[in-house]
Amino acid sequence: MSSQRLTQILLLLNVTVVSISLWSFINVADGGLSQFKSQEAASFAPPEDASPPVAAVEPIPSAKVLVVPDSQHGAVLDNASQSAITSGGIGTTNSNGFYFVHPKQGERNFYEIAKKTGTDKVTAPVRLPDCLKNDASCTRPGCVRPECRPWGHHYDTIYQQRMGPYSRDDTDPFQFLEIGFYNGAGYDTYREFLHNGECHSIEIACIEKGPRSEGKWPW
Repeated sequence: MSSQRLTQILLLLNVTVVSISLWSFINVADGGLSQFKSQEAASFAPPEDASPPVAAVEPIPSAKVLVVPDSQHGAVLDNASQSAITSGGIGTTNSNGFYFVHPKQGERNFYEIAKKTGTDKVTAPVRLPDCLKNDASCTRPGCVRPECRPWGHHYDTIYQQRMGPYSRDDTDPFQFLEIGFYNGAGYDTYREFLHNGECHSIEIACIEKGPRSEGKWPW
């Protein structure tokens, strides 16, 4: 027998052995996978003697809306809009549908301070009456919720709720940074509201007015 013929036979035997080994491995792996899937399915299946599901607990009724008359703000929302606003247990809703968080004992009133400084953080409630008289003058005319139509914001709700504790006289001294000074009205509000805070502010718009391509501010 020539050496070439012998080499061909050895290669054939080698391929046969590899094929048998691969076939055996696939069978074992497939069997293990099937067993794993069966065990996994069984782990999620409820036991045969499981008790019937407990009846769902009825939801607690939402808090009623407490509407506080406010002569400083405009018209009353329709019943459908008003019914969608709840008091939440920490504040009240005025006649225009604006929700106000009540300062807790010892806390300063962000809304009242902000009205004095003239910051846009609380201008929405003040501008609403004129906006309702002329919808075209609104920043967002035709908005489904009338209180969202005027220019400005109503940030005092979240500020009072989250920052109120830091407005107390017995709060430890701390540092506060405002990002966005603009004309300083908000900064003045923070300084009075956060009595024990060391307030700072930064503003990119302090750079020279001009095109962005020249590294200036386009306002």
